[in-house]
Amino acid sequence: MADIRTFYNAKNVVALWEKIKGANYQKPLAKWFPYRKTTDVDITLAYGYEKQNVALDLCAYDTNARIRGLQPVSTAKMEMPFFKNSVLFTEKQRREVMQAVKFATNDLAIATALASHMENVVDILLNGPDVVGERYRAQLLQHGSIVVSSPKTQVSPSAVSINYDVRGKWQENNVDYWNTRPSQGTTNVLEDMRPIMDAYQKKNGQTRCTWIMNGTTWLNIQNDPRINAILTANGFNKTVEKVIEDVLRVPIDILVNSDTYRPDVDEPELPYWEEDVISIIPNRQLGHVLVGLTPTQYDEMYSEAKRDVASSSENFCIQCRHKDDPINTEAIGSAVMLPQFDLMDKCFVIRPE
Repeated sequence: MADIRTFYNAKNVVALWEKIKGANYQKPLAKWFPYRKTTDVDITLAYGYEKQNVALDLCAYDTNARIRGLQPVSTAKMEMPFFKNSVLFTEKQRREVMQAVKFATNDLAIATALASHMENVVDILLNGPDVVGERYRAQLLQHGSIVVSSPKTQVSPSAVSINYDVRGKWQENNVDYWNTRPSQGTTNVLEDMRPIMDAYQKKNGQTRCTWIMNGTTWLNIQNDPRINAILTANGFNKTVEKVIEDVLRVPIDILVNSDTYRPDVDEPELPYWEEDVISIIPNRQLGHVLVGLTPTQYDEMYSEAKRDVASSSENFCIQCRHKDDPINTEAIGSAVMLPQFDLMDKCFVIRPE
């Protein structure tokens, strides 16, 4: 009987992720904050508004991120949050797969036998850190900060807010509030948007921008009475986007982000984007999500002992540990991540007060 590790190994798990992630696990905010590999565990380049170093503060709320080894540190140098999780391939599952492998006639049949379990591993251990990266991007664009939390198993769990607006300048200059939020039936969304768009143009000129919001907010804007009056007067020959462009005198794209994620497999879905929040951002790269070396990757680089380890193109790490007593295989995923917001001063947001 063939050895299961010939087929179920870290290299093949990563290969499956690279093959299916574009179609199955799209992250629309990634083009503004692509991943960038770094060999540093400590980051001195995580900047926020006007290149100020970001700051960590203990806070009271919890976004259920799985992290290990995060401590409050100085603003000049911080340790990146370390995320880790694992999936166990039990003896029962191993036997089922090995029976399928035994009678398989080609590699495709073997891959089919492993597909269900491998896709579950990819979903948890590789899409998991990718979800964290996307949540980072969404939090930054809406709030100028991110929140990570200690593991659920900790007796007294705490959360750490990583503030990218250390001196409050972004809050002062780049954030505005609705007079009447869209969900409450605003009668003039265009006038509410005018001050924040004027501020955007002073920073960015007449360059095309993107408005990011969830589906409910976009529907409420489409139902705005003034916008509908303009559409009616033009015989509905204009789009809502064109009406907004003509009134506010700036070219725009609309990104409707109604995606959700689960903090854990047994928890309800949460939205990336909050209702009545619109971020206005330039159509160019705004920063990175820095991905450092996990302890496993570091050991693999500098230790003579070679293990079943592979890294994705994002630098997410997968390790498969094959045990003889009891007989099972454990797949472990880990990632060390922290975003950098280089063009924070170019990005604006309007939200409920």
